[in-house]
Amino acid sequence: MVLTKQLKEELYKIDGREFFHSEFNLNWAIQASVEPTVIFDIGAYDCGDAIRFKNHFAHAEVYSFEADPERAKKIKEYIWEYRVNFYDHAISSIDGDIEFYPCVSDTFAQGSIYQHTNRYKTLYANVNQLEKIMIKSKRIDTFCEEKKITSIDIAHIDVEGAEMEVINGLGILRPKILYIETLAGCFDNKISIQEIHEKLVSLGYELIKDYISNRFYYHT
Repeated sequence: MVLTKQLKEELYKIDGREFFHSEFNLNWAIQASVEPTVIFDIGAYDCGDAIRFKNHFAHAEVYSFEADPERAKKIKEYIWEYRVNFYDHAISSIDGDIEFYPCVSDTFAQGSIYQHTNRYKTLYANVNQLEKIMIKSKRIDTFCEEKKITSIDIAHIDVEGAEMEVINGLGILRPKILYIETLAGCFDNKISIQEIHEKLVSLGYELIKDYISNRFYYHT
């Protein structure tokens, strides 16, 4: 499988509004022979990627999740216009309450269920992590059972160090495409990128492209 060029992180402009979007290239789905009908955007920030997915794959159901209560509140003001299914809770390996650290920044940054390490603070000195709060969390398999979703075509995951938590919540589900954003050594979860890779390989995934901080996996 050959993938076209990775995008740059930049603003997605639509209807006079500006939203953030990741480096995921929408052409990758076609190149992976995937015609998505169900797409998960986990760690939505402002739902820019979810909106982009919905506009490009009009017949797909797009489910977007943002754990930060303040961000979620703002998203709810406009997301209904874009036909995206939005949920204001975390996705992790548990159903129930979970600790979460919101953050503030003068650029794009997301909260996490893990605290920042000194490496993160050095790399992103403009980001300040706030005191922890308690938020709601669900496993992917629990959510899908409740919504009667039997398969996922694309899972776009940007969860600031909680990648393994999301993976462990899959249960028997195997999204055809997993696009995972990672920041090595930046969170106090002690989980390495290699451990995440080995877990995904054990679940039947093949690493198609390593973009250093982002990885494209395909379920074979």
